[in-house]
Amino acid sequence: MKKLIEWLNKDLVFVDLGAASAVDNKLLSPFYSSLTLIELDAINDSLIDKDKYFRRVMIKNGVAGKPGSRVLKLRAYPYTSSFLEPKNKLVGDYGLEPLFQVQRDVSIECNTLSEILHDLEIDHIDFLKTDLEGMDYEVLSGSAELLKNTLSLQCELRFQPFYEGEPSLFSAGRYLEQCGFELIWLRPEAWKYKTPRRAMEREGRWVFADAVFFKSWQSLTDQYGPGVGKAVAKQIIVACALGHFNYAEYLLAKIEKILGAELV
Repeated sequence: MKKLIEWLNKDLVFVDLGAASAVDNKLLSPFYSSLTLIELDAINDSLIDKDKYFRRVMIKNGVAGKPGSRVLKLRAYPYTSSFLEPKNKLVGDYGLEPLFQVQRDVSIECNTLSEILHDLEIDHIDFLKTDLEGMDYEVLSGSAELLKNTLSLQCELRFQPFYEGEPSLFSAGRYLEQCGFELIWLRPEAWKYKTPRRAMEREGRWVFADAVFFKSWQSLTDQYGPGVGKAVAKQIIVACALGHFNYAEYLLAKIEKILGAELV
């Protein structure tokens, strides 16, 4: 482990967009000293212990597909706050009107993810998490060049788009596939329609999911050639941090000979 940490040379970069209430991932604890953690949330703070990391930056501005001022609608349930307007019919279909009541508007200065990281002198991402209430695809597609140097993603995407202008999970997935990513995991959430017998029904409808994508082996070997080992080693760290140990073991088998016994 010590040799692996030395080999990483403080070059592990995680970016968390929508970091409200984020906590330290204990599975990453051996790598805190190598990890640069960039957190962004325009309203709320995370619960991360900033002193544990090589570098930790909290950004209070917004992120969008292009720079400029946007109006953030702060709603009764904070996690429904968004720059986008919800589809009122769907809000009514699920009986969510009280949660989506607007409390106030806040003007937020936004920038693209690429520009945010450029200002921090960061040119790559090893793990990118987005939880942006309908803005995930806009932010990703607005930083297409940066995705070339991104190894893994976790995005909140919707089977049933809930905000105006938001594409479906399937559309976003096709875009990410074109960028060289593979979908390896979905953690879906089901909601129940507002019907007379809703409380007695067991099942609802899948509405959204946390979708995990990793840059494919073919894409990595095309990009990094003989240097692919370090990129995949970082993917293994991310996979373990997310609890995907079988996928981590699969990746490890691909690079054992490249890394050698002293790093494995």
